[in-house]
Amino acid sequence: MIFSVEDGSFSFKDHRVLRDIDFSVSSGQVLSVLGPNGVGKTTLLRCMMGFLKWDSGATYIDGREFGTMKHDEIWKKIAYVPQSKNSFLSFTAEEMVLMGRTAHLRTFAQPSAADRKIALASMEQVGITRLRHKKCNELSGGELQMVLIARALSASPELLVLDEPESNLDFKNQLIVLETISKLSKESGIAAIVNTHYPAHALKISDMALILTLSGESFHGPTEKIVSEANMCEAFDVRVLIHDVAFEDRMIKNVIPLSVTQRA
Repeated sequence: MIFSVEDGSFSFKDHRVLRDIDFSVSSGQVLSVLGPNGVGKTTLLRCMMGFLKWDSGATYIDGREFGTMKHDEIWKKIAYVPQSKNSFLSFTAEEMVLMGRTAHLRTFAQPSAADRKIALASMEQVGITRLRHKKCNELSGGELQMVLIARALSASPELLVLDEPESNLDFKNQLIVLETISKLSKESGIAAIVNTHYPAHALKISDMALILTLSGESFHGPTEKIVSEANMCEAFDVRVLIHDVAFEDRMIKNVIPLSVTQRA
């Protein structure tokens, strides 16, 4: 599949939040969305999925504009993983994952044995079957994040949209989430759009990057070209050093913040 936004603009009251946004992501690719707080990253996700209406521009799946597609047709292709913080739910992990099958059920229909099998397979895919009978309000932040990813996977989507999936997690759980996204992309051919605060994470897992700036400008292209020292300074008003670190048999790009810059 090819998921794209063309000339997307959105305003809140009299304030232009997003202006002339253009990007695309294809099957097996990961796109990272970066930008400072308040720039509109979550608003972008909501607009591109149709939760908010673009002022101008449009979202497309394989060349078809969202407005021409039925609701269930869209949500059989796209699955959304929201931020997991402040989620206190009494459902078990397995029940939560099973909810991902909703787009494939007829109105008022109950999940079938086949749906339950798919939900369990999704939990196995992300390595959380041990949590299936545990209540979501008893899970750690990292465990709950993986449950939400499994719920999205149970919809059998072609695109995963993840809003800050690694935020508020410790180092270990951040790595687990990042490696899961990368694995799903490379091994299952699922496209992913990841809203993140961490440029090093974008360099680690994504093929493409989109940087939003408070000035309304945006940068889109291959991650290693877009996540640059100059663009980081432009977007975040922070000087950074991006350098390669040798680890075992591979090179890893590290991003070190150096100092805050002052705009003229």
